[in-house]
Amino acid sequence: MNSKKTRAAIVGTGSCLPDRVLNNHDLEKMVETSDEWIFTRTGIRERRVAAEGQTTSDLGAEAARRALKAAELTPDDLTLIITATITPDFVFPSTSCLIQNKLGAHNTGGFDLSAACAGFVYATIMGARFIEADPTQTVLVIGAETLTRFTDYTDRSSCILFGDGAGAAVMRATSDGRGVMASEYGVDGSGGEFMKLPAGGSALPASAETVAKRLHYMQVNGRETFRFAVVKMADLVTETLEKSGLTMDDVALIVPHQVNSRILTAAAERLNISMDKLYCNIDRFGNTSAASVPIALDEAVRNGRIKTGDVIVLVAFGGGLSWSSAVIRCGFFINYSSLLLYSFWSHFFCFLCFVSCFCCWFCCFSWFNCCFCCWFCCCCWFNCCFCCWFCCCCWFNCCLCRWFCCCWFCSFCFCCWFYSCFFSLGRSFLNFFFLVLSANRNQT
Repeated sequence: MNSKKTRAAIVGTGSCLPDRVLNNHDLEKMVETSDEWIFTRTGIRERRVAAEGQTTSDLGAEAARRALKAAELTPDDLTLIITATITPDFVFPSTSCLIQNKLGAHNTGGFDLSAACAGFVYATIMGARFIEADPTQTVLVIGAETLTRFTDYTDRSSCILFGDGAGAAVMRATSDGRGVMASEYGVDGSGGEFMKLPAGGSALPASAETVAKRLHYMQVNGRETFRFAVVKMADLVTETLEKSGLTMDDVALIVPHQVNSRILTAAAERLNISMDKLYCNIDRFGNTSAASVPIALDEAVRNGRIKTGDVIVLVAFGGGLSWSSAVIRCGFFINYSSLLLYSFWSHFFCFLCFVSCFCCWFCCFSWFNCCFCCWFCCCCWFNCCFCCWFCCCCWFNCCLCRWFCCCWFCSFCFCCWFYSCFFSLGRSFLNFFFLVLSANRNQT
């Protein structure tokens, strides 16, 4: 595959979770359920709930700020914002417009994308297409949801599933082999009844009747969703890898939509891989729809689960029915300011080593002269001290050199060897330091 091909690389990720935690014991007080029942069937222990007045755009904007910080970019560097959500602040204006205003991004376009749980991966694929068409683009893709505002807390089968949150990624052009290598996506409207929010659209506008019948809350057919998700996730991963020319052995990590731990386990068995290869945080955040993949992606980067050169697979499926996946080769982005900083300190360190070696040689040479003076002089101690006084190195250094060798030449060789090793170790330390520094910037 041509490594010079322009691709869209993720250069920064971020996420935002509300502070309030709703755990299974809290739900026991709201509906007839138990922590054991919930965890056994879903793998969820707790989820986050947006605060009063905290909106989808608030969460999305904060996740975006963190992604921009990780990429070392500003809002004015953005040229496009794509927000995947099924819980927008309003029908219109779009959530992307609201986020653009909150970020203060003055040079960008934006729009929303509705593909339920598959939304963020759809947005990533679409962002990649924009960049491939125009490499000057800097695209911000966001998955943000406040699902608890549309959750029916009288329905014990669905209210245990959902949480709020947001994740974001910044994408830029690259030709170094990183980026989105292959993708798959699709829909099947015949399964639209499996997951839906019945009222509030043009088919069933809000009315006293729709409110009384609780039709403004999400409805989920868990059994049909389970069957669809297990088969579709495994097929998506396999097909996208084949399209990229890679195999499962090349994959370091799969970042799936956090729908249900039993679904993820069944899909892993179908793919014949261990659960260690699937990133899972559903126990702490529940199902956050379009936000689940970017939240998991950001967490995996920050936890060191994704490293330079790793191949990862993003895969999601949800209401519609809809599905999407992308194979991405990762690499940490270091900008020019970091490279200049590294170059400065590296060359400065080289200069210090050179000066140290020169002083060492001068010290040894001076010691030899001191000894020569001592040999031909009755006042040897005075002459040694007098010579050392006018040397760059003190008398203590002369004595130290004498301690390590019996002649100035041996001392010179030893010191040169020592400083050579010290120099090599120092350069290695600097390389390691800047690699860790770039990794901590959370860039993929």
